[in-house]
Amino acid sequence: MNNKKVAFSILGVLILGVLFSLGVFKTNKESFTEYCQKNHDTSPVCIQILVDKGILSATACRDISDAKLQSACYAIGARSSGASSICNQITDNDWKKYCNVIVKKDPLLCKTLLSTDPIFKDYWVKNCYEDLARSSGDVKICNNLSQDYRVVECYANTAYYNNSISICDRLEKATDKKDCRTQFKNLQQAY
Repeated sequence: MNNKKVAFSILGVLILGVLFSLGVFKTNKESFTEYCQKNHDTSPVCIQILVDKGILSATACRDISDAKLQSACYAIGARSSGASSICNQITDNDWKKYCNVIVKKDPLLCKTLLSTDPIFKDYWVKNCYEDLARSSGDVKICNNLSQDYRVVECYANTAYYNNSISICDRLEKATDKKDCRTQFKNLQQAY
C-alpha cells in the first residue's frame, strides 16, 4: 500500500472516531424524535421533525433563522395541520407556492409546481406527490412518480407516516415490496 493510501485510511478512521465521539452518528436505538425531545434541541432539523409529528405547533418555526429552512418548516406545519393560513408566514416564493398547493390536497395541482430552473425542474412536483400520498395515505398518488425507486420510497414513507407496513404489499414486484419494508423499518428506527 502506498503512503497516500495509508495516510488517507488513517485520516478517515480518525475523522470517523471524532464524529462518533461528538455524537454525530447515533449508536443507540434512540430515534431522532426522542433525541430532539429529550435534549430540547432547537436545531432546524429537530424543530421540523417535531412540527411534522404535531409535537410542536408551526409557530415554533419562527425560531429558525435561515429563511429557506424556516419556510420549509412552515410548509411542513401547514401540511401536517391542514391550516392554509400557515402558508402566509412563508417568505420564500417557491416554498409559499408549494405550501399553497399541498394544503389543497389535490395531486393534479402538483404539476403546476414544475420549475423553469433546470436544477429544480421537477423537484417540487415530486415532493408534492410524495407529501400528498404520505399525508392522505393514498399510495396511488405515488404512481405519478416516474422512477421506480422514487415510487418505492414514496410507498415506504406513506407506510411509515400511516404506521402501516402493509402499504408496502400494494407494490407489484416482490423486490419492491422487500425494499419498501426495509425502508419502512429504517424509518421506524430513525424517526
